[in-house]
Amino acid sequence: MLNLFRKGILDILENYALSSSSFPEQVKKEPLVIPQIRYFPAPLKTASAFFIFVLFYFFLKYYTTGSFLCVSTWIQSCT
Repeated sequence: MLNLFRKGILDILENYALSSSSFPEQVKKEPLVIPQIRYFPAPLKTASAFFIFVLFYFFLKYYTTGSFLCVSTWIQSCT
């Protein structure tokens, strides 16, 4: 029990020493740096969202009219 208490006190002192400014720089712990993850720039997000919306619109348009396989009249004539 006394060893656990002593270990806890030593851990607290070590953390204080590592965070104090009087401690040597090479022993100090580096701060945790979380990298910023950038998926797409804003114009690409907007363009891809618009493209997905257009694809979804045409899919619904031709799927609900029953001529899903006949995409447009310039591919084949639909009757």
